[in-house]
Amino acid sequence: MHIASEKMTAGHGHKHNAPGKDGCVGKMEHELHDMAHEAGRQLHGFIDSADKEISGATHSVTKRIREKPLQYGAIAVGVGFVLGFLFRRH
Repeated sequence: MHIASEKMTAGHGHKHNAPGKDGCVGKMEHELHDMAHEAGRQLHGFIDSADKEISGATHSVTKRIREKPLQYGAIAVGVGFVLGFLFRRH
């Protein structure tokens, strides 16, 4: 007997796989659980991949800024002026 099937659902007060339920329901529940688990695994992989790419980009930008701080500082000031001009209130 599975411990998970014995647990009560939150706020409903009945078992997931109560005696008397059709075997189809249990099979569907198991398939849905497997699908959700696989989707979660794929999402976790996607997040790990995105995290690695962002870390690499951050490292690259930081390296460039340290190599030419005055140039990138001037670019930042210029972008600030342009954005300030675009979003100023009349």
